[in-house]
Amino acid sequence: MKYYAGIGSRKTPPNILKEMKLLASQLEERGWWLRSGGAGGADESFADGVEEKAEIWLPWEGFVKTPNPLHTYRIISSDDEESFQSISKYHPRPKSLSKSGESLMARNYRQVIGNPNSDFIICWTPNGEICGGTGQALRIAKDKKITIFNMFFDSREDILNIISLF
Repeated sequence: MKYYAGIGSRKTPPNILKEMKLLASQLEERGWWLRSGGAGGADESFADGVEEKAEIWLPWEGFVKTPNPLHTYRIISSDDEESFQSISKYHPRPKSLSKSGESLMARNYRQVIGNPNSDFIICWTPNGEICGGTGQALRIAKDKKITIFNMFFDSREDILNIISLF
């Protein structure tokens, strides 16, 4: 199976959210599985574009209010040492995080690093910057040399053209 992480800011503009939903649908048609995190905004739009091929990582039970029965949901486990150890490696201020913040950051790790790892990330961040929870996933991807497409810069058409080379 082929995986990508579809993630981004909760403040993603409405026109980009529509593009994310359409892109997710087109990628599913091409056999790609979505990995995302169940948050509002970008995560939700990617998930809305996928009928079945979605692996949604959650920081805790009940994070998604209305789960799609055709999607696979995985809750980050407190005994997932690799995910929780990644926080101190990739987060700029790991000691400032609450327990729920740590669970969110560990969830971000699993969106990128799975079995197998995601082949690429598609996201949107304000001004194309590495920031917020999405920034955690992007720092992991950069370290692991996973391709990142940021829809602040990259259009849906350009992304599809490049992905066809994967």
